[in-house]
Amino acid sequence: MTEIDQKQLGNTLWGIADQLRGAMNADDFRDYMLSFLFLRYLSDNYEIAAAKELGPDYPRLEAGDRRTSLALWYAQNPEDIDAFETSQDPATGKKKQLDSVLDFACGSGSLLLNVRHRMGADPAKAPQFDAVVANPPFSYRWEPNSALSEDMRFKNYGLAPKSAADFAFLLHGFHYLKPEGVMAIILPHGVLFRGGAEERIRTKLLKDGNIDTVIGLPANLFFSTGIPVCILVLKKCKKPDDVLFINAAEHFEKGKRQYRLRPEDIDKIIETYQFRREEERYARRVPMTEIADNDYNLNISRYISTAEPEEEIDLQAVHQQLATLEDQIAEATQRHNAFLQELGLPLLGRHH
Repeated sequence: MTEIDQKQLGNTLWGIADQLRGAMNADDFRDYMLSFLFLRYLSDNYEIAAAKELGPDYPRLEAGDRRTSLALWYAQNPEDIDAFETSQDPATGKKKQLDSVLDFACGSGSLLLNVRHRMGADPAKAPQFDAVVANPPFSYRWEPNSALSEDMRFKNYGLAPKSAADFAFLLHGFHYLKPEGVMAIILPHGVLFRGGAEERIRTKLLKDGNIDTVIGLPANLFFSTGIPVCILVLKKCKKPDDVLFINAAEHFEKGKRQYRLRPEDIDKIIETYQFRREEERYARRVPMTEIADNDYNLNISRYISTAEPEEEIDLQAVHQQLATLEDQIAEATQRHNAFLQELGLPLLGRHH
């Protein structure tokens, strides 16, 4: 700011203070003016940065023109304004099933890129989202503190333990989910059954009816780890008084270095989730009363048997086989003893 600008600003502030004399005390005046000065500082620096970034494309005001640069741009580009307003019309274009998607642990952004490919939408800022998806780092060490315990994301649930931030990631994403939205997060199986702080968070989510589905996936799906993982599906407006468990751990194709889900494996998971179908050794809807009886432990093997089914034994056929073997043993012993007798050797004991 030049010396002339400073003098002009000082005169302006003095004039304002003179007009407000008696209407407010000096402390109130200072509080108001400091805020306006800060806004003026931001505005000036923004203008400078924008002019530097745009170069010759930045709107240049003539001497005495008191319009803002943005107002000048609007006046110079009426066609672009019309096109922009048309593009923002709610009636423009095909209606989308989802308006907004959040991936708060996006890494390379592959999940969001897939969403963008399917939805044709660009990144945006919004306080709440229709869908929240995440594949955060497993059992990440973090630093919980007293300030975080009062954070709106965690206040009603408690903090995840220092050794594993899995539930911290989950609660962070869940906080930004719309009331009618759906969240899906990939986590290690430990979140399903570990005790302590994680048990308290898990129990709270279950009692509030927020955990909708637990999907067990095969081991060795990811380059970074060979452990089996699960997908937790959460909703804020879940209706059924049960949790759908899907055991997809045995449905995969072996690759050279890691396993992969085939299209039919993915379709089976989606259809089972969508229609909440039950299938022996694969999917089951477990009532909340049963989950409560299991101390809110969500270990999939507690609710879906992962043991191989025992083969039915035909006792009549087995008995017949044993009888046949007995006859064959007796016949072989008899022939063997005949040779021993010719050789003058002791005979084998007779088979009874």
